[in-house]
Amino acid sequence: MPRYLVVLSRGVAAIALFAMMVLTFVDVIGRYAFNAPVFGVAEMIQFLLAISIFAAMSLASANRGHITVDVLEPALDRVARRPRRLFVRALSILTFALIAAQLGELAYEAWRTDRTTIVLDWPLAGILCACALLALVAFVVELSGYREPDAADGPPEDA
Repeated sequence: MPRYLVVLSRGVAAIALFAMMVLTFVDVIGRYAFNAPVFGVAEMIQFLLAISIFAAMSLASANRGHITVDVLEPALDRVARRPRRLFVRALSILTFALIAAQLGELAYEAWRTDRTTIVLDWPLAGILCACALLALVAFVVELSGYREPDAADGPPEDA
């Protein structure tokens, strides 16, 4: 199951980034060539950026691509490699769960109060729900321990 979720996340992130690129291109051409920019493009790009970030979270987990600091890692690997990896994984699982839960709560509140965006007057619940679902995908991928076969660290560890 996580493999399909990672493929889905990759597709969502790619579509969101492509849409951002097209919107920016059309807006720039419209603004400078025809003096007619796309109305609300900044708000649309903000939504697409949020979607691409939350879609990429599961990809970063599956590829072990999160930011790390290697200052203490060589010393820690000699002493406590497995406990450190277990701690980092548990912390990642907890973090993704909290992000998904908070976004779900925000989405419900936005739906209940019928909150909309400032410029385009679009409902906020949709974007918040999409981000919550993508955070939930990252949680499931991290919880399952799924790793992409070509991950930089080699084969997946037992933890």
